Amino acid sequence: GAAEIPQVIEYDLNLLYVFDQVFDLPEVQQDMCPVSIYDATTKNIGGRVATEINASTIATQLAAKYNAADTANAWTNLAVILPADGGYYEAVQTASTMLDDGDQTNGIQAFPFDEREIIMRPSFRGSLLSAQGVLIGGSNYAQSMLARGAVSPEARKEWGNMYCGEIDAIPCYIAPSALWTRAGDWAGSATAFDATQAIVCAASATDRGISTQDYIKTIDSPDGAGKRLQPKTRWGINVCYPAGIVPILANATAAPESQLTITAPGSKG
Repeated sequence: GAAEIPQVIEYDLNLLYVFDQVFDLPEVQQDMCPVSIYDATTKNIGGRVATEINASTIATQLAAKYNAADTANAWTNLAVILPADGGYYEAVQTASTMLDDGDQTNGIQAFPFDEREIIMRPSFRGSLLSAQGVLIGGSNYAQSMLARGAVSPEARKEWGNMYCGEIDAIPCYIAPSALWTRAGDWAGSATAFDATQAIVCAASATDRGISTQDYIKTIDSPDGAGKRLQPKTRWGINVCYPAGIVPILANATAAPESQLTITAPGSKG
């Protein structure tokens, strides 16, 4: 047929959330501290922002799956349920296989294998390490270094502080319990996601936009002698392909009875 120009649809991502909590530094505190209070506080602010962005991302991903479950079909084709005893490694394999099937509704034959990751609770990692034949960062890790032609400490991958190894070439990350609790706060209850033990997901399933400042504005504190730090970070999250997110849930997890709504904790609005 004749040459055609394909239609292109661009997806806009709204930056819905803002972190703008101010921090006051009294002069007396600045004088007494032997270290730079500005540097220390700025680092703490960066940690808070990272926690909120990561927690809201996990909450948005899980809400997309939790809200799709119903009493009739429960978690069919949505999540992997752990058996009553063991089965942790098998659950990871089942979740990864679900990503192999892609999202036919949206024309995705399979989610790329090299764009997957596993996010897990510390307890889930412990269960994996105790399972026979499962070595995160062990023999499989050594084989991956051999494949790159370099077996040395300098050849190790750097995925961040919470990277803990690989399972079948899929990088694994630990999300501390506090992060899962904070994700629950974004869904209205600290325990909202207690049943989730791990998430196997594809990078292309979630869009995330972040607009950060390169500096934190400093002004005189209006509440007394001292300085006020004013950060302002905006971000937004959109799950475009829910099929690319597969939670691993505790045994006998029931489908939620009500829909989850993601709202920033402490929102001024």
